[in-house]
Amino acid sequence: MPETVSPTLDQVLAFCAEDPVERVFLEDIARRGLGRFSAVTEDGGRDSWTSYRVVERLRGATVLEALLHTGRTHQIRVHFQHLGFPVLGDDTYGNRQSKHVMELTGYSAPRLMLHAQKLTFTHPRTGRKKTCEAPLPADFKEGLVALRLT
Repeated sequence: MPETVSPTLDQVLAFCAEDPVERVFLEDIARRGLGRFSAVTEDGGRDSWTSYRVVERLRGATVLEALLHTGRTHQIRVHFQHLGFPVLGDDTYGNRQSKHVMELTGYSAPRLMLHAQKLTFTHPRTGRKKTCEAPLPADFKEGLVALRLT
């Protein structure tokens, strides 16, 4: 496994299309085109490492908890899209799947459905670890209610 490149550790909740299984994902990510898009690549990219687990299976989607061991641009979005279960509401990497969930369930993600639940980093002045946590926003709670299996 690659060494952690960034001193930060992010724990993120994501609504993803499809039905993933838990795993660790190690792939290089590189920018493509004019630098706006990133993609998994076999050559010329930078190490990226994401581990994740299933939190809850929903109708047409799954809530995942992701742990970022590296900090690449669009890392979660690129990894999950590459694996076939993009983040709901992602117009760049998962528009087709978001539309499929809408057709299947009637639920339309109001935004990119990522939530930084917990951020841990080393404070630059004190050198101490600092952890910040944020409760689920209202639109995430609404999505859970709309997509929960009954």
